[in-house]
Amino acid sequence: MKAPRVLPTSRPPAVATPPPLAWWGLTLSTALIAAFAALPTVNQAPPAPTSLDQALQQSFTVKYQMALALASQPAPAQPTTPYTVKLGDTLQSIAADYGVSPVAIVQATPGPVDFLQPGQTLSIPHRSTFVWPLTGPTLPVPLPRTSLDLVASLGTKVVAAQAGTVITAGRKYNGYGNMVEILHDKGMVTRYAHGAQVLVQAGTQVAQGQPILKVGCSGRCSRAHVRFEVRVKGQLIDPLSVLP
Repeated sequence: MKAPRVLPTSRPPAVATPPPLAWWGLTLSTALIAAFAALPTVNQAPPAPTSLDQALQQSFTVKYQMALALASQPAPAQPTTPYTVKLGDTLQSIAADYGVSPVAIVQATPGPVDFLQPGQTLSIPHRSTFVWPLTGPTLPVPLPRTSLDLVASLGTKVVAAQAGTVITAGRKYNGYGNMVEILHDKGMVTRYAHGAQVLVQAGTQVAQGQPILKVGCSGRCSRAHVRFEVRVKGQLIDPLSVLP
């Protein structure tokens, strides 16, 4: 009797060995680097402007930053004249004699000036090169003061407080309505807001005392007036410190 035929056993299929974990990490890192390299660069700082005209051609946010960058050099110290307080002097009387504001004297004098004493030395800043943008009463504002609300009848012309270049003309911020911003020397910007009509265009030069806006009540407003603000290198300051 024949012995039973023994069939050869089949070899089990080979199982692929997965790549090591380090290989996967390297592959993923390479893919991420390539993907990010293909993305457009964002949040780049705006290029340094070569002229104000170039700054005015940018978007408003970039334009404002570039315009201030053009005037970012340090401002020279404001010239002052020393004054020795006499018996009977008040801050208001001294300011009136020199044609400056009491606030300007306080800001120019080192140390406290809450109570004047005979013999005390004050620093009297030289007369302002600014003019009031509008003649009229002012509305109360909270302290510390960062703006002036000057009341006048509708259509009254508002003038530039100092010569400069218009960098904003129209509606740009919520609440301010029709407004004008003027860039002056040393990074100073003046803003005139809530106008009924803008009389100038961005990019134009204006002279001191030139009409730039008509009084209105645009934006967040309850009565006809103009809001006057002064910024030095982007920081709000008390407008009375620069007005005569």
